[in-house]
Amino acid sequence: MPVPFTLGQIPAGVTTRRSWCNGAWAGRPLRCVVAVPARNEAGRIGRCLDGLERQQTSLPFGVLVLVNDSSDDTFAEVVARGRRRACAPLMVIEAELPAGRCDAGAARCVAMHLASRCLPSDDAAVFTTDADSLPPPHWIASYSVLIHAGYDAVAGLARLLPEDMADIPRSLLQRRMCEERYEACLDALEAWLDPVAHNPWPRHYQASGANLAISVAAMRRVSDLSWPACGEDKWLVRSLEAHDGRVRHDTTLQVQTSGRLFGRARGGMADTMRKRILDPESPCDERLEMLDRAYFRARTRRLLRELHAGHRHREHLETLSSRIRITPGLLAETLEASRFGVAWRAIESLSPRLARQPIKPSQLAAQCARGESLLARLRIPFALSSDLSAVTMP
Repeated sequence: MPVPFTLGQIPAGVTTRRSWCNGAWAGRPLRCVVAVPARNEAGRIGRCLDGLERQQTSLPFGVLVLVNDSSDDTFAEVVARGRRRACAPLMVIEAELPAGRCDAGAARCVAMHLASRCLPSDDAAVFTTDADSLPPPHWIASYSVLIHAGYDAVAGLARLLPEDMADIPRSLLQRRMCEERYEACLDALEAWLDPVAHNPWPRHYQASGANLAISVAAMRRVSDLSWPACGEDKWLVRSLEAHDGRVRHDTTLQVQTSGRLFGRARGGMADTMRKRILDPESPCDERLEMLDRAYFRARTRRLLRELHAGHRHREHLETLSSRIRITPGLLAETLEASRFGVAWRAIESLSPRLARQPIKPSQLAAQCARGESLLARLRIPFALSSDLSAVTMP
């Protein structure tokens, strides 16, 4: 049985082989630490570290690289850079994960846990990115402002590095561009139908491990949940939202990331892209459903949110129970959850009307046209670049 990983502790099966830190690591207390899991990234991690060295912030921050199950010189490369440069506080740890959990989810979980142990207070933050990614210069400064303002987490977008674009089939880029357009259409529609005060339009609902920050306090609230082997970034953000965490899905700062088709993480972005190349009609992400269903889902969520908050009366509960095909008693019992996010997740799983039915790529163009026409009738602002070079990746 695979070893469970949680943010709260490192399982006994993780073995630390060696570690190193520069002199700056023992200096003044840190306000945030960037956790970077790395496996066989000796040739790419330099670009990531360059981006972190160029951060324009007065906030004291450190970088923790977890080299896991590598067969190349990633550890030595990070140490060499730290010795020859006057960089930010830097720590690198080489570890082996237990058999059966040598995966991206476990590696990021351990890296973030170790990063949180280096921070002194709950309002400090753990950032995370990938070893093959390049964060923008204001990444730490901007997201730290949001965390300090009371957000539990900030989830940003990740787009492809320009030099990797040539290796990706144009058909795949065009599919992703169409998906992104429909995603933005649904984001705008949901922002109008079910507004969330802390996450206003413009917003998105992607969650990428290449571009994520979370407060130490928020990490503690989900510290006992068992991490998946892949898709850990989306899982973490959805778990926070299920606990009514204040997550800002920021659209302003995008981290550039590798578009390679053969990555290091099983089930990661590279695997997803290869699957879509081999099967062009493979279903879209589960959130991309028919416009009518998306409209119904957002409208229903808003009504249930109001019921949960006590802003609607019993007769609305019975009407809604009929609409989503859940008995009034079961719906009322589910809505008694202290957090709406928990109640909503349960209701989605119980209701046949709310079952996810992702569309196929061949349906995207028609759904985009219908969605944009609806947004125009509702006078909801909506605009998106049609430039392939600006494509973001899920």
